[in-house]
Amino acid sequence: MMMIKYATPILALLLTACGGDEGNTDAVVATPSTSSSIAQVLLNQYSSNEVNLNTVLQSETLYSDSVQISSNANGKQEASIDRYNTISIKDKTVQEEQFYFDSKTQQWLNAPVKYSEALYLTDGKWEKPGKAKAIAKGNDIILDYGNDIQFLISGTSKDISNIAVMDVNLNKSNTQTGSDYSLFKTPAPAFPAGSKAYYVGYSPLKTTYRSQYSNAVSFKSIDEWAAFYSTTSKNTLDSNSLCSFQFDLTRKTVIFSNNPNASQKCTAKEQPYEIRTIKQQQLLVMTPAQTDNSSLLRKEFYAISNGNLLEGEVLEPFEPANGTVSASGDFSLEVRFNKTAINHLLKYGGLSAPAQLK
Repeated sequence: MMMIKYATPILALLLTACGGDEGNTDAVVATPSTSSSIAQVLLNQYSSNEVNLNTVLQSETLYSDSVQISSNANGKQEASIDRYNTISIKDKTVQEEQFYFDSKTQQWLNAPVKYSEALYLTDGKWEKPGKAKAIAKGNDIILDYGNDIQFLISGTSKDISNIAVMDVNLNKSNTQTGSDYSLFKTPAPAFPAGSKAYYVGYSPLKTTYRSQYSNAVSFKSIDEWAAFYSTTSKNTLDSNSLCSFQFDLTRKTVIFSNNPNASQKCTAKEQPYEIRTIKQQQLLVMTPAQTDNSSLLRKEFYAISNGNLLEGEVLEPFEPANGTVSASGDFSLEVRFNKTAINHLLKYGGLSAPAQLK
């Protein structure tokens, strides 16, 4: 079972207001006055130009890599690429695919796309979404999965020809925010001519409940489940993480303690929770403890449905910083590449020549 997650450094960095120039020119450059709040965050963080993402994805496929880090026989860390994802638009429908490289057949094979098995709370039930329809909104795209599940995506791009591979994830604060290509066994030279990177930001248009984890339980309701793991019982939830936790039913608070199976001490603070009834479904929603970055953290929830305990995230629309009000909501970033750039990374990411994309 998953423990409560904290915001990654890249998310915290992206939500910090930061100035700078717009970098290199690029094709399909959007008019600055049409920039969405998500695009403005990307422009503030990366030397890049806003693009009309709908036009880009209809004309070409964009790729993202999956870098794995392991230790060799000498204990030295090495990075390699074993899969990649694609996104494009065809017939006004978003096409997302994931591939992994089969060393036996020396071919790329399809794999389930991240979130394709996720369940979303729709009209009183949990359902898997179908393919998203792409709706142009200025320079952005609305991904419409139906049943009121919609995400807004914005993008900027940069010509990365002759740029060092590690610099593609370097933001204007000189902070690395992505994959560590410096750990490739064979050092990768600068990107070749014609290479482009795309910085793509995602955020839901409305508060959305998404579950990616579930397991069979005998509890009939979320109240019954919470009572079983209350502070008045001897039962704790630990999920193989640093902290075990229980529910204080009187104070509506999550209480953390050291996990006897963990090597480090638990430092998590108490967190409030509430029972919400959303579209005829009961959810136990945990709110992150108040910290300097608490507005950037996702809320987590648990729910009981058809004999399963669902665990997921409350995705809230992104709101940029405004005066003394901090940025809040859900904001996800993906760094995407054109085919020239991804082939360069695949070449030095530990894969054989047949892994090059045609």
